Amino acid sequence: MEAKGDLTGFTLAGRYRIVGRRGAPIVAGETPRGMYEAEDVRLGLQVALRLTPLNDLVEPGTTSRKSVGDARRAIQHHLQVAMTTQSPALAPISDWGDTDIFGVRCIYTVLGQLPGGSLREMLDRNRRLTPSQALVVGLDMCRGLSAMHQAGWVHGDIRPASIVFDASRRARVGAIDVLTRETIGDSDLERARYAAPEVGQGEAPSEKSDIYSLALVLVEALTGELPFAGDSVASALAARVDKLLPVSADLGPLASVLERAARPDPESRFTAREFGEALVAIARKVARPTPIDVVGIGFDELLSPLPVAPPPVIDQGDAGEPTGGIVRAAQPETVVVPSEELTQEIARAKQSRKRASKYVAVAIVLALLGGVGGGYMLLRKESFQVPVLVGLPEGEARNAISNFKWDVVVREGRSDQVKSGEIISSEPGDGVMLKEGESIVLTVSQGPTFSTLE
Repeated sequence: MEAKGDLTGFTLAGRYRIVGRRGAPIVAGETPRGMYEAEDVRLGLQVALRLTPLNDLVEPGTTSRKSVGDARRAIQHHLQVAMTTQSPALAPISDWGDTDIFGVRCIYTVLGQLPGGSLREMLDRNRRLTPSQALVVGLDMCRGLSAMHQAGWVHGDIRPASIVFDASRRARVGAIDVLTRETIGDSDLERARYAAPEVGQGEAPSEKSDIYSLALVLVEALTGELPFAGDSVASALAARVDKLLPVSADLGPLASVLERAARPDPESRFTAREFGEALVAIARKVARPTPIDVVGIGFDELLSPLPVAPPPVIDQGDAGEPTGGIVRAAQPETVVVPSEELTQEIARAKQSRKRASKYVAVAIVLALLGGVGGGYMLLRKESFQVPVLVGLPEGEARNAISNFKWDVVVREGRSDQVKSGEIISSEPGDGVMLKEGESIVLTVSQGPTFSTLE
């Protein structure tokens, strides 16, 4: 039996009440699938929920009951691995299960809300990434993909719709709850346009095919044009076989990095970690990134609201009846008399609040005159990813991080593998995001360890 009509108000597993559907509404007779807005009635939270009919997970040409059972076991294993892979660059999955909706067996996955929308939504609104923004997005994606690949699984369907932004405008690998088929169907044009050439020739998605797809996405986000785009699955897949990625020199230092990431031979491409390291290596050659103009987050949401007084309440009196409609402000149950030290601290806090109010006013003016970027940068310290410093001479390592405004602490150590004067380790290590003003500890080799004379 096919599901009919709107699912608004339908509650899954006695917990997730569907509020509405993202995108085009379900028409009568259509099987429920896709993304929905829902409410977790147990926790009182808004969540995103994906519905996937089990039949959608069955490879074409196999429709037996055993095939459906195999598909369920495969998605169960996939979701268990996805939920245990730890990385801040992955979109969060909080719950999953399977349920019957009007006779259709569906897998549901519950995802955390990511208010920045997707890169696909940005591109559809003719918004582009600058080279420095693309570099940051690429780094975030490489972090997420590296975590996935190290855990032994691949994404298999990197495209603009699977790059999503959190409340801090940082990119996360999305759609990790989706089990990607090994084959590309005749109707799956969107996936075909971002697929690696070997996948189009029948090979299963791999770590290197994820890298190829990411390179194509970044080129499209920078230029507005998708390389090798075709009007059909067959033409799109055929257009990239044995072809080098056409990258304009206008992309500057990014050009050579993206070209290697999308080479036709998988063995010639980066791994996710190597891709990230290559992006870090050119970071100093591009302009400082400005906030990404994501969908769904405006300037007002970048400002923290000032504390407000509790709302007035109607005094109900001892008998629970209104006392003549007198409005009183809510009062705390306990009154604390501040000490002299606390009084002085309160005075300093008030002075700080006055200064903060001035900063907020300046930020609003900057937003009105010059857009979101100025106010955002004023109110929020920038974070930068710690580059690979191990093995570099101390001077070169310092130069590599000199623009990040970190407090550099140098310690001495000994190593039999690292030459004297070179970096043995950094704390935090490479790949970690560090804000301006925070400390990074560099341990510099003083030569080999001492041998004990007998």
